[in-house]
Amino acid sequence: MNISYPQYNVLAEVSEFRPEGKTAEIYALFHIEAAEGELFESQVEKINKAKQEFAASLGSDASIVFERYLLSDIANQVKATEQYANAVTAVSHIKQEPLDGSKVALLTYFTIGTSVEREDNTTIVESNGYTHLWTTDMMTEEGDSYLQTHKLLFEYEDMLKQHGANLAGNCLRTWFFVRDVDSNYAGLVKGRKEHFDHIGLTPQTHLQALTHLNPTYEYGVTFERGTKVTYGDRAHVWISGTASIDNKGQILHVGNVSKQAERMWENVEMLLKEGDATYDDVAYMIVYLRDIADYTTVKSLYDKRFPNKPKVFVHAPVCRPGWLIEMECVAIVPTGDCRFPNY
Repeated sequence: MNISYPQYNVLAEVSEFRPEGKTAEIYALFHIEAAEGELFESQVEKINKAKQEFAASLGSDASIVFERYLLSDIANQVKATEQYANAVTAVSHIKQEPLDGSKVALLTYFTIGTSVEREDNTTIVESNGYTHLWTTDMMTEEGDSYLQTHKLLFEYEDMLKQHGANLAGNCLRTWFFVRDVDSNYAGLVKGRKEHFDHIGLTPQTHLQALTHLNPTYEYGVTFERGTKVTYGDRAHVWISGTASIDNKGQILHVGNVSKQAERMWENVEMLLKEGDATYDDVAYMIVYLRDIADYTTVKSLYDKRFPNKPKVFVHAPVCRPGWLIEMECVAIVPTGDCRFPNY
């Protein structure tokens, strides 16, 4: 569902999961058609005005749990977003510029029917006996990418302990964003693997789609290609960044972004299938392009196959230079699993 705010030149792409009488989940991606030369401060103000109108339309029971600013120049733009933060929302700032010519896009996640509060830089969401912790913008400037990874993971573990949780047993998902990924990714991989080994996380992963993809441990890395979390009335399926590779880990269609997109879609579809989901269940997509010159081609492909699906295209060189395109997504699937309380 698309909602236009012409007074701001803003478009909201919205997906909703609203089972009657149960917790509702809404994702909204806000894009602005920026005027030539329009300053960042103007663009982010208009997006936030549209966000506020959208939030009001959801009613007083709605809460903004999480929002992520995708920025063209993070060093100079973060401060201008601070005035729009509310008291409870977890806010993430990422230097991944939108490829539509604007300086900012905004991904938001709303719930209706939950209790949301903020404590010590963590947003706490409670419903039906579940407690979810959202922590964002963790960073450090000490050391190289290897040492920074260790430090951040230890700090994260300390935060979880304060809530009676731990990384191995309770963490649903992490996002690592790496500056100069071609140079710094190896240090992150080494630090993350050592830390995960230290806390007893095994290299065996969950959703794998082995007909199409190889196990991640064959690269010597520790991450999930996809994870399914089941509740009584729904399941969340989290698909990590996925590219055009085969089940031996080899890049397919080198140099051809259109063919890579098609194989990537197929790989994601197989991961979703293992989680009992389809593209119909996907709430939003983030598409990463290594070369901004591929934007027009890739957008055309997506608009044809996924015309009504919330999506954003950003510039983000990924961890293997041969990957021209990568995407991640989240799906919400209705279930009826009496083993667990509803979400």
